[in-house]
Amino acid sequence: MNSRVSPAEWRWLAVVSLLIMALSSLPVVAGFAAQTPEMIFNGVVLDRQDFAVHLASMQQGLRGEWEYSLLFTTEPSNAKPVKLAYITLGHIAYWLHLDLVLTYHIGRWVLGLGVLAMIYRLMAMTFEPILLRRIGYLLAATASGLGWIMLVIDWLPDPQIWPVDFWLIDMYTFFSLATFPHFAAVALLILTMAISYLNFIETGKVGYWVLTAIAGVLIIPIQPFSVAIGDLIAGGAVIASWRKQGKVRLVELMALTGLIAAQAPLLWLNARAFTTGTTWQNFAAQHIMLSPPPIYYLLGIGILGPLAAWGGCIAWRRRNLVGVTALCWTIGALILCYAPLRFQRRFSADLTIPLGLLAALALGLGFLPWLYKHRQWKRWGPLLMLLVVVAASPSSLYLSAGSALYASKQPVPLFDPAPLVRAVDWLGEHAGPDDALLASTRSGLLVPPRTGLRTYVGHPIETLDYTQKDEQVKAFFRKDGMTMVERMRFLSECGCNWVIFGPYEGGEDEAFDPGSLSILQLEYQEQGIRLYRIIQKVGAVYSQPSFYMRDADLRWEKELEL
Repeated sequence: MNSRVSPAEWRWLAVVSLLIMALSSLPVVAGFAAQTPEMIFNGVVLDRQDFAVHLASMQQGLRGEWEYSLLFTTEPSNAKPVKLAYITLGHIAYWLHLDLVLTYHIGRWVLGLGVLAMIYRLMAMTFEPILLRRIGYLLAATASGLGWIMLVIDWLPDPQIWPVDFWLIDMYTFFSLATFPHFAAVALLILTMAISYLNFIETGKVGYWVLTAIAGVLIIPIQPFSVAIGDLIAGGAVIASWRKQGKVRLVELMALTGLIAAQAPLLWLNARAFTTGTTWQNFAAQHIMLSPPPIYYLLGIGILGPLAAWGGCIAWRRRNLVGVTALCWTIGALILCYAPLRFQRRFSADLTIPLGLLAALALGLGFLPWLYKHRQWKRWGPLLMLLVVVAASPSSLYLSAGSALYASKQPVPLFDPAPLVRAVDWLGEHAGPDDALLASTRSGLLVPPRTGLRTYVGHPIETLDYTQKDEQVKAFFRKDGMTMVERMRFLSECGCNWVIFGPYEGGEDEAFDPGSLSILQLEYQEQGIRLYRIIQKVGAVYSQPSFYMRDADLRWEKELEL
């Protein structure tokens, strides 16, 4: 297994990897280009909600913390050692005095380039010809499915579910690199496990096993369930070794057992973090990520599917160590995608990497030998393989170009009014570190990532009992949504210290103006956006009803007496 990479290959890899990362960043560039003094771009185009959670995690690192607390909910929760990738980025932002959004994208680029380099390294372990290394790399890095065709012909197996090419970030390398640094970090560690363990199988050097074990342990604080993919690859390498050697070596089984044993303490601590404390238990209970019907995975794999099946057969027949490992990775991951677990689809992470490798095996060891039998077609071999790469990548190109075009139009979901942003920033400077804000879901999405403060509602997963709370907030700001007594009681029980009234709370004529409640003291006002401090709790109000009634409204007093 000669995995030497020449300087010329590294130069080619550097240029192509930079182009891939630049293409993945087009939507962000378009968003910042469309920003105006009146409308502020949030920082990403794809999956803004989770981006807000990640920035909120970075805020906690910025404050010097190494554990994560839920900020999109007001229930008390003990900090836990999770989301460490973003907490670490927050510390880096503090050390280097960088803006959080800039740090986020620098992290995405650095880790993304590392992932692309490791993908090429894996291809170099598999193939001698440079052409096949490059084809496998391009397929693994850019391939997607048939989602673009499904959109063009307007056909969906389930009208409620879009093609996975455009929402299942985990599965596609390009999609992952375009969105989340922690996905890149996990992919980098998984590839480190794969390459190191394959080298251990080949050489028997303990140092490779140690590196595999370290990479596996490092995955757990970032995304604990993803370590199962690394273990799956190591198990696949043992099967591949058995296929190649014709026997199972005891040392390989012991090494695999030791790998899992090294991870066990951290996995136990992580599981305990989500099973102790009512708040974290409730959070874990609603953190559900089930797989779509199998047809969506089949269409999402696209043309890589039949090529990978062909390549898997070739790898098995030829006893190819890396090829059989990739085959086991693919089959095992698809099985885990329907295991009886809450986070099924997370096991599809980076699936285009083994699929791209197997597809390149099919092209190099199946298609090219057949083509070379026909001399008149021989010279077309490289071009035809490049056309396969192009045919496998339209959804990735569509995702990048389409998202950039969308961002350039300054859409409301991605941009915030500048006065609202200034109000939130003011709150971050004047509120207490443990204060919380009552706001609509849309406004609440801004608060933790910009200030590190808590909000009553703001994220479908991070906010406990999200649906109920979202309805409560809507009722509070709707003129006929609650009685005054209900509003008073709600303010007392919501765990908030501040109330905001802006375009997403009072954009309709029938909105309730919280300024009519005298337990709210106006602290900030700009262009129709107001921030109120809650200065009186409902328990005191019952004993002093006149305190909170403006204009001596006797109807409120009668309502309290009832």
